Amino acid sequence: RLQFGNGKARFLRTMTRPTLMGLISAREVDSVLREPETMPDGLVVGGGLGLQSPLLVDKIQNSDYLKAVASQPPSKGKVRAVDHTSGYIFKPLDD
Repeated sequence: RLQFGNGKARFLRTMTRPTLMGLISAREVDSVLREPETMPDGLVVGGGLGLQSPLLVDKIQNSDYLKAVASQPPSKGKVRAVDHTSGYIFKPLDD
């Protein structure tokens, strides 16, 4: 696991299959995902960024591991997804 901010993060490689009879190529997405954290008001917050995201450029330059992973070519037969950004906020249903 990698340290990310005040919480912990993990590295995830997602691989997809080609779709629409091959019109959309098989993809490989390398992401750093922040572990979900419960806020004082009960909200649960989490998110992830692709290693090619401009938002991670400084972090990648400061980590030999992330630099090595980000500079590797995609696996055979895959294309690299460029800028994947995701996040979520869950609100408890019972107040």
